Amino acid sequence: PNRWFVEADGAERDESAYRSTVRAAYSALVSRGDGLANVDGVLIGRVLKSCLGDEWAEFLAATWVSSDQSATTRVHSLLAFAALAQILQKPGTDYQTLLPAVVVALADSDRGVRSAAYGCLGALKALYQGLEKDKAEQNIYQYDAIYGAQSTRLQYLPLSTVARLVALLESRSYEIFENSWTVRTELEHILAKGVCTSNSTGDKQSSSPKLNSQARAAVGMFLVSHIAATDCLAPSLQLSLLSVLESAAPAGALEQLFPLITAHVQALQQSGTVPAPGSSDDNVLRALFSACYSPSTATELRGPDGSAYWLALLAYAAGGDDRLAAYIQQLAFERLGARGFVASLGAEAVTDVTSCLLRVADAGNSYEQSGAGSRMSLRALFASLQLDAEAAADELGSVADRLGAGAKNADQPAGKKAKKSGGEKSGSVAELAALLEFVGCSQSLATDAALVPALFSLLHVFVAEGIADALVPDEYVKQLVLGLLTRIFDSANERSVVISESAIRVDVIVQTIRTSPSPQTHNQTLALLAAVATQHPQAVLHHVMAVFTFMGANVLRQDDEYSFHVIQQTLEKVLPPLVRLPNAASRAVQVTHAGPVLRVFVDALSHIPRHRRMALFSTLVRTMGPTEYAPAVVSLLLEKNVAKILKASGQAEDRDVASFALSLVHGMSTEEQIHTATVLARDLAQLPAEPSADVECGDVYIDVVHMQTRELRTYRLVALDFAHQLLTSRQFAAAFSVVATKASVNSLLAAATATLLETTATLAQQHAQLSAEGKLSANVAETAWRKAVQLCYSVLDDVNALMDRRTFVSTVVGLLQQNDLKVQRKVLALANTKLAAFDTRLVEQGSAEIDEILEMMVPVAQLTATQGDAAELVACKQAALLCVATAAKKFAALRPVLFTEITGMVIAPSSLQSTSVAVASSALVALAVLCSELGSRLIPRLPQYLPTVLKHLHAVVGRLSDSAALQDDLALLASALSAMQAIVENMSAFLAPSLSPLFAILMHPSLRAIKGANGANDLSSQVREKADSVLTALYKSIPPRQLLPAQFAFYQKEASKQGAETLAAFVDFVGKTAGSLQRNHLMQFYKPLFKFFLSVFDVTRNPMVPLADVSVIEDAALSAFMRFVIKLNENLFKPLFLSFVEWATADPSSLPASPAWSSGAALSAVDKELRVQSANEARLRVFYRTLNELFDKLKSIVAPYYSSVIDTTVAQLERYGVSLDSIELQEEADRAEKPVPSDLWCAMVQSLYNSALYDSGAGFWTDANFLKVYRPLANQLANTKAPIGTAADSAYEMYVTRVRMYLAPAASQLSAAAGNDAMWKSLNQETMMKSRSDDPAVRVGALLVLQSLYEKLGEEFLILLPETIPYLAELLEDDNSRVERTTQETIKVIESYLGESLQTYLK
Repeated sequence: PNRWFVEADGAERDESAYRSTVRAAYSALVSRGDGLANVDGVLIGRVLKSCLGDEWAEFLAATWVSSDQSATTRVHSLLAFAALAQILQKPGTDYQTLLPAVVVALADSDRGVRSAAYGCLGALKALYQGLEKDKAEQNIYQYDAIYGAQSTRLQYLPLSTVARLVALLESRSYEIFENSWTVRTELEHILAKGVCTSNSTGDKQSSSPKLNSQARAAVGMFLVSHIAATDCLAPSLQLSLLSVLESAAPAGALEQLFPLITAHVQALQQSGTVPAPGSSDDNVLRALFSACYSPSTATELRGPDGSAYWLALLAYAAGGDDRLAAYIQQLAFERLGARGFVASLGAEAVTDVTSCLLRVADAGNSYEQSGAGSRMSLRALFASLQLDAEAAADELGSVADRLGAGAKNADQPAGKKAKKSGGEKSGSVAELAALLEFVGCSQSLATDAALVPALFSLLHVFVAEGIADALVPDEYVKQLVLGLLTRIFDSANERSVVISESAIRVDVIVQTIRTSPSPQTHNQTLALLAAVATQHPQAVLHHVMAVFTFMGANVLRQDDEYSFHVIQQTLEKVLPPLVRLPNAASRAVQVTHAGPVLRVFVDALSHIPRHRRMALFSTLVRTMGPTEYAPAVVSLLLEKNVAKILKASGQAEDRDVASFALSLVHGMSTEEQIHTATVLARDLAQLPAEPSADVECGDVYIDVVHMQTRELRTYRLVALDFAHQLLTSRQFAAAFSVVATKASVNSLLAAATATLLETTATLAQQHAQLSAEGKLSANVAETAWRKAVQLCYSVLDDVNALMDRRTFVSTVVGLLQQNDLKVQRKVLALANTKLAAFDTRLVEQGSAEIDEILEMMVPVAQLTATQGDAAELVACKQAALLCVATAAKKFAALRPVLFTEITGMVIAPSSLQSTSVAVASSALVALAVLCSELGSRLIPRLPQYLPTVLKHLHAVVGRLSDSAALQDDLALLASALSAMQAIVENMSAFLAPSLSPLFAILMHPSLRAIKGANGANDLSSQVREKADSVLTALYKSIPPRQLLPAQFAFYQKEASKQGAETLAAFVDFVGKTAGSLQRNHLMQFYKPLFKFFLSVFDVTRNPMVPLADVSVIEDAALSAFMRFVIKLNENLFKPLFLSFVEWATADPSSLPASPAWSSGAALSAVDKELRVQSANEARLRVFYRTLNELFDKLKSIVAPYYSSVIDTTVAQLERYGVSLDSIELQEEADRAEKPVPSDLWCAMVQSLYNSALYDSGAGFWTDANFLKVYRPLANQLANTKAPIGTAADSAYEMYVTRVRMYLAPAASQLSAAAGNDAMWKSLNQETMMKSRSDDPAVRVGALLVLQSLYEKLGEEFLILLPETIPYLAELLEDDNSRVERTTQETIKVIESYLGESLQTYLK
C-alpha cells in the first residue's frame, strides 16, 4: 500500500518513484488547458482503478489539499471524488477520514476549488443519507492507515454525528462558495451552538440538523486529532486545519496541541537551527501557538489544569541567550500581545505579564533578533496591557523616594554602606528607566494626569540631586519624564482638561533647561513649558525671560526639524501671556516687557540656520500680534542691519538683514504691511535729531541712548528705504491688488499720508535746526539728512499711488486748507502724481470716477490767486499750476466747463502776468495745455491772454543776448512758445493781426542765434525746437490767404534786412508753406511765390547781405524752391521754367534794384561792380543747381526742357574752355581771361551728365546737339586754372578731382546717349589731341576721360582703339611720372575689355 498523505523519508526508492510517476501522470491529464476529453476521462479512470485500487479517495484528497498543485488539478480532484464516491463505494464505507480535507478545500482562496468542494459535500451528504437509510454497518475509510503510524491519534465520529455535520456545512454551501472565511465562521458556530449561522437564532422550524453538546465536543476533538495526526507528515493539511480552527478551538484542544509545541521546540533545540521566516516549520509553530493561546482557550488556561500551559508561555517569554530562545520568545510575545488574549485571562494575568516583562528588561535578554522573524517588541507588548494609573503613580513615587535617599547616602564617606547604596541606586535607575518606557508605551497611562505629581518629583530629584548612573544616563531618564509630562499636558489640552496648578513645578522645568547640556532635553523641556503655558500662562510668565535668554544662546542655533517644532510651540504657547498684559495698552509698557524678548531673537538671528529664520520669526510675529509687534521686530532688525553696515562685519550672508525683514513683512496681510511702514515712519518722528542720554524715547524699541550720531542717522535712512522698498515691491503690489477697494485699507493709507507728512516736517525741521547750529559741516551728514527727506517724499509718493481716489481727494482737499505752504506744496506734488497716473482710456466719459478726482481741482487752482512773491509761495503756485496742466491734459476735453472756469484763474494777473518768471512760466505751460485741450472754447478769452503771451515773447527775445538770468529766460521763452503753438493750432483763424509781430519774434536774430550759450544747451535746444514747432503750426494751421501775404510783406519790410540766419530760416518757412499748399491755393499764389524765390535767389545783389553769407541763403532758398516746384503740374511749370531761364541769362547790370534794398547803405562803384559780376554767375549757378535737383527728382520728365538751356551751356563751356593745346599758340590775353572753374562750372557740367543720363525716352541728344557740345566739352581739359595763391600740388589735385567727378562722367554719359561711333570718334579725337598738351595735368585729364569712356561703353568703344594706340605709345614714354602711371592704368582698363595685352601693339 501507498500512503499519499505521508511524506515518508524512509520509503524505498522504487516506492517513492512510483508515487511521483502516478502524481505526474495524473497532473498532466487533469491540467490540460482545453478541458478533459473523453480519452482523458478514460485514462483517469484506468489510473484510479488499476494503479490505486482502494487508495483512489486518499490519493484525490491528498492532491486537492496540496499547496503544490494548481487550482485546476485541485478542482478536478474534487470533482473526481464527487463523481466516483458512489460509483466505487463499497457497502458501508464512511469517508469521514477525508472530511477534514474537504473542509480545507471549502476554505480555499480559489472560488473554483470551493465550488468543487461544495459538490463533494453534496456527494457525501447523499452517501450518509444512504448509509443511515440502509442502516449499514459503519466502515470508516482507511481509519488506521491514512496517516501511517500516526493514524492511531485519530478520533472518529458516530455516523449520525458526521452525517449532521456534513448536512450543516452543505446547507451553507452558497455562502461558503462566495467567501473563503465563511467555513471558519460556520465551524465556530457549529462548535459553539450546534447549528450554522443561518439557524443560530434557534428557529425550530428549520430543517437543518442540530448537534448537541456531546456531538459538538466530538466534532472539535475529531478535527484536533487530525491536526495532531498530520504533525510532521502533512504540514500543508495541518496548517490549513489550524487556520480553520484558529478562532474555534474546542475544549480539550490545548491538551492535544501543546505537546506538539513542546515536540517542535525540542526538535529545534536538538538540531540547533532557527526556522527561517515563512518556512514550513515557522508557519506550523506559529499556527500551534495561535491555536493554543487565543481567547478561545482562555477558559481552559484559567482552569486548574491550564496554569501549567500559562506558565510555560511565560517561560518562553522570558527568553534566553541564544537565537532559538529569542525566536521562541518572539512567538510568545506575539501571543501575549494578541488582541484581547491577556485581557481575557483577567487582572492577575496582566500582573504576571508585567512582572515578566520587567524581569526581561532588567535582565537585558535579547528579544529582537535580526533574521529571526521578530515582529513584537517589548515596548509594544507592554503597550497592549491594561495597567492601573494609580498603581503606576505609586510605583514612580516610590522610585523617586528611593533615588532621593540614595543620592543623600552617596554623599556619605566611602564604605560598605555607601557601596551598597550606590548599587541600589544603580538598580533603581535601570528599573525606573524600564518602568518609564513601559508607561510611555501605554496609551492610557501616558495621558493620565494622575502621574503628574510623581513625574515632577522624579524630575526634581534628577535635577536637584544630580543623580548619575553608569548604565542609564540621567539625561535619558529626564527625557523620558519630560516626554511623559508633555504627552499628559497635550492630551489634557486637547480634551480641555485642566490639571491642577499645585501639581506643576515650573521652577523645576526652568532649572532643567538651564542645567541640562543636552539639546534633546532642551527641546523636550521647551515643549513641556509650551504645553503648561497653555493651561497656566501666569505661572510661566514669571520665568519667561530666563527661558528666552537660554533659547537665544542655545536652542535657536539647532538645525533639526524637532528643535524647530519645539521652538515654534514654545513661542505660540509662552508668548501670548506676555501680550495679554493688563496694562499692555501703553506703548512704553509694551517696550519694557516685550522689547527684551524680541531683542533676544534678533540678536540670535545670525546663529539661526538660514532656512529656519523666516518660519521662526513669522511664528514670533504672528504669536505676539503683527499689528503691535511687527514694526517692533522690523525696527530691531533694521537696527541690527545698521550695525552690520557701519562695522562691515560678519559674513556676507548676515549683512543684508533688511532683505530678511522685507521678506518677513511680505508674509503678513496687506493691512499689516501698510501699518508696519506707517509705524516705522511715525517712530522716526519721535527720534531726536542726535542721541543724548537726557532724551527719553520710551516709545521706540531701538536703543537710542546707546546709539552714536552716525548710527542714528543711518537708521533713519535704512528705515525709510525699507518702507519705500516694501510699498514698491512686487509681492506687496500683488497682495494689495486683492484688497485695494477695502475701506480699512484706504483709511490706513490716509493715516499713513498724515503720518508721513508729519515725519517729513519733523525731519526737515531737525535738518534746518542742525544746519543753523553748524552741526552739519561734514558733507556726509548733510547728504544723509537730505537723502532722508527725499526718501520721506518717495514713501509719500508710494502711498499716494496706492490710495483710493475718493480717499485721496478728500485727504488732499483737507490738507490744502492748512496754512503750511510746505505741506501744501507736497500735497500738490502728490495730487499731480495721482492725476498723471489716471488712465482715462479705462473709464467712460461720464464716469463718476472722473468727477471724484476733479473735485480737488478748483481748490488747487484757487491757490494760484494767492498774492506774493515769497520763495515758498512761488513754489506752491508752481506746483498748483503743474497740477492744472496735468489735469487739463487728462480731463479738459471730458469736462470743458470746469476747465474753462479754471482757465480764468490761470490767466489772472497773479499767475500769467506774475513778476515771478517761475510762476509765469508755469502759467504759460498750463495755458498751452488748456488751449490744446479746450480749443475754440477759449476763443472768447483770446484778447485776455494773447497780448500777454506776445508780450512775454517780445520781452524775452529782446534781452536774450545780454540776459543776466539766461536759464530763467530760456525757460520762460520755451513756455511762451508752447503756449503760442497751442494758440496757433487751435485758434488760427483769429491771428491775422498778430502774424507780423509773431514773425518778428520767431525770426529775431537773438532767437535764431541760440546755440546753448552759458551752459544751457538742453534748454536752448528745446527753445529752438519750440520755435520751429510754432513755425510748423503757422504754415499748417493759418489759412494761406492770410499767411502768404503776411510772409511777403514781412520779407519786403523786415526779413531781407536781417542777417543770413534769419533770412535762411524765413525762406525755409515760406518754402514749407508753399509745399503744404492745396491745388486751389497753389493756383492763386504760384506766381507771387515764384517771384519771391527769384528775389531771394538774387540775394547777391542785396547790399545788406555779405557775399560770404550768400551760399547759406542760396542753399536754403534752393531747398524751399524745390518744395514749391514739385507741387506744380506741367502747364504751370513750363512757363515758369522759361521765365527762370530768361531770368538766369539776363544781364544783372541792366536790372533795377529791389525796393527792399533801397534803405541799405550806399555802395562804392567797385563794390557795386563786384556784386553785379557775382550776381551774373550766381543766377546761372542757382539755375543749374535747380535744374540738377529737378533731374534728381523728376528724372526723364525734365530732359526735354534742356533744349532751352543747351545754347547757354555751350556758351558757358566756351567761356571756360581752352581750344589750343600748345601754350605757345595760346594768346596771353586769352589765357588770362579764362575763368577758374567754379561751382557754376560744376553745376553746368553736372547738368550735361544728368540730361544725357535721363534722355532715354526724350531723344534730345541727337548728332546735331552732340556736335554742339563735344568740342567745347573737350576744351575744358585744357583749363587747369586754380584760385590765386593755390600751391601747384593742390592745383593738380583740384584739377584731377574736377575731371574725375564731373568732366569724365559727362563725356562718357554723352557718348552713351549719342550711341553713334562717328560721334565717339570725334570726341575721342579731341580728347587724344589734349593728350599732347604741354601741361602734364591736361595729359592726365585726357587719359582719365579715355578711361571713363571705356568703362561706360565697354567693348563697343574698342572700335576706336587703333586710333588711340599711337597716343598711348607716346604717353608711355612721357617724362612725367603721373602721366606714365595714369597711362598704365588706362592700358589695364582697355585690356580688361579687349581680352589681350596691348604691349605688341604699343611697340
